[in-house]
Amino acid sequence: MSLRIVPQPTRNWLDLPSELTANILYRIGVFDILLSAQKVCTAWRKICKDPAMWRVVCLDVASYPHNNILFDEMCKHVVDRSQGQLVDITIVEFGYDLVNLNVSLSHAVMIIWMPAGLNH
Repeated sequence: MSLRIVPQPTRNWLDLPSELTANILYRIGVFDILLSAQKVCTAWRKICKDPAMWRVVCLDVASYPHNNILFDEMCKHVVDRSQGQLVDITIVEFGYDLVNLNVSLSHAVMIIWMPAGLNH
């Protein structure tokens, strides 16, 4: 008796509903979205530019290996991308001076500042 292998059809990520793709992208994190995911294809870029994607944001500075100036720029991108829809931003890091975070936020935004290690 011989075993026959039947090839499975390849699945295309672009066939996923955009809401599901957005959910997956949201889980990879802000830095990976801004630095990588939005560059994969035009469909992902469109999803990554959707202001709804930026309503609730968690920035873990410890997972971002670059300096504070670049972190400041990332925060500005997050605020710009939200187009006024940002309602909650959580910043996880010990030692970064929140006062120096030079972004303009709406009064409706809740900012949660957590020293590294307290989020586990």
